[in-house]
Amino acid sequence: MWGIMVIIFLTGMNETSNWIVLLAFDLCQNCVLQLPEEPDRDCSSHASSHPMIRFRFVVGYILRMRNREKALEIVKTLENASNTAFTCKGPCGKVDVCGIHFRCIQCEDYILCADCISSYESDQVDYHSLSHIFIRFSGEPLIFHPKQEEGTVSDQARMANIEAVLGKFEERLAKQEHVMQSLTEELSAIRMTMEKGFQLKKE
Repeated sequence: MWGIMVIIFLTGMNETSNWIVLLAFDLCQNCVLQLPEEPDRDCSSHASSHPMIRFRFVVGYILRMRNREKALEIVKTLENASNTAFTCKGPCGKVDVCGIHFRCIQCEDYILCADCISSYESDQVDYHSLSHIFIRFSGEPLIFHPKQEEGTVSDQARMANIEAVLGKFEERLAKQEHVMQSLTEELSAIRMTMEKGFQLKKE
């Protein structure tokens, strides 16, 4: 799986600000607004730099999955993009700006800044469909981690498994040595008892 998370907001309390996360990471609207700006910091194990799919209304599972696939295609195309500047297609019309922005899934190269997305949600932007889905980007370069092949184990994990097996083997060996020592002591005691018995009979 790609090393990103898409967030899902299904609080049901405010249908105009619901989000959906690709990897089932749930946050409410207030928590998303409080995400730290520094991409190296985490908030509840989620970094503010992670891309998020944003739904204006609560939608069903099938629609979420379809839009997730479209969002992944867009995010993957931006993997090697070093320039995060964008031109806002909203009322402000800013050019070559950086920071938090929202890309429409259905419309190619339709981007809104953080200010204009608020106007869009309040129905002040009348030239774009209100049913379209947006992806939120923090403005930081996207960093992906290569997908690990299914069934493969890292060297560290393999070494940890080997050490665990050796630890269990040594534990069993120690128990067996203890049992052998106990049996040896019991056998010695029996021999001494028998020898004393023979000596008494001879006397």
